[in-house]
Amino acid sequence: MAEALETGTAPLEAIVEDFFVELFPEGDKYLSKIINSKDGNKKIEAIGNIADFLVENNFNSYHCYRIVVGKGWEAKLKWIEEHYAFYKQNGLTNNKCTVELNAKDWKKRVVYWASVSDLFEQVTLTETRISPLIDAYLIRIIFNSETKDDAAALIQNCTYDNAEKFKEDVSSIAGITQTSNVDEVIAQITNTFGYSKAEIDMYLVAINKNRRGLLKWYNTGEVYPTKTITLYGEDQYGSMKLIDKLNIQQDSSLDIACKNDLKKTLLAKLRARVNGTYQILETVIDRYDGDISQLMPDEAAEFNIALGKIRRNRLLMGEIYELITK
Repeated sequence: MAEALETGTAPLEAIVEDFFVELFPEGDKYLSKIINSKDGNKKIEAIGNIADFLVENNFNSYHCYRIVVGKGWEAKLKWIEEHYAFYKQNGLTNNKCTVELNAKDWKKRVVYWASVSDLFEQVTLTETRISPLIDAYLIRIIFNSETKDDAAALIQNCTYDNAEKFKEDVSSIAGITQTSNVDEVIAQITNTFGYSKAEIDMYLVAINKNRRGLLKWYNTGEVYPTKTITLYGEDQYGSMKLIDKLNIQQDSSLDIACKNDLKKTLLAKLRARVNGTYQILETVIDRYDGDISQLMPDEAAEFNIALGKIRRNRLLMGEIYELITK
């Protein structure tokens, strides 16, 4: 048994074991699959050597199994230990990392990522008039593009002026004819104005639209459909005039206490499960009281990344649903 790191602290072996148990809970099926594979014990030992890093970066037993299931597993684990933290900071998820490292050409892919690493600094846009969603979108382009030139060109073209030019171009052909096929709309935009499909998708994100929104825009001629809202009109559910909502009594002290308890429970659950994005969730839930309209552009981008992580965790989503519907 290794000596304690400091007086009163757990022995090193115990600490390592704690991380390993967190990776592979009792009865975990992926642990047995790894052990029963070729060089299984050697794989388990190698995983154990970096178990603390894997746990701190939200890897689980399934990720570990996928990483060591094929050839080159030692090199893959070494790459994760040496490089994953940087790419995680720039938007790489555990799931995408696992998928890419499980591919036959994984070495080619990580070499490509290294070649485009300088582009990550360029996607933190100072142009606050562009949608805050665009940063995360451009990061995905960097990870998924085939060449650095393709990614760099899209990033350089993503400016407010270019997004406005795209809006003007599409508006000039919108509202004239109608179609139910968005691919026809994209083809017309490409043939008329020379935009690539990648540029079209990027500019749609920049102006807070998706392809369904593009189709409606093309058919109606309205970029952003308008709806008149007055204090004396009913809300979207037709249940109450908005002016009446201003006169609703404040929450009682009991209501406030229950709400605060729910916040604490929810934040505690998120703190334990969403390392790296907890701070922005705490800001929205605690400081802004759930009002996302108060988010600054950089906060909104961070919040959307955090929501994406939560959505991909079905178990956590279920727990949150049970909590808020009690």
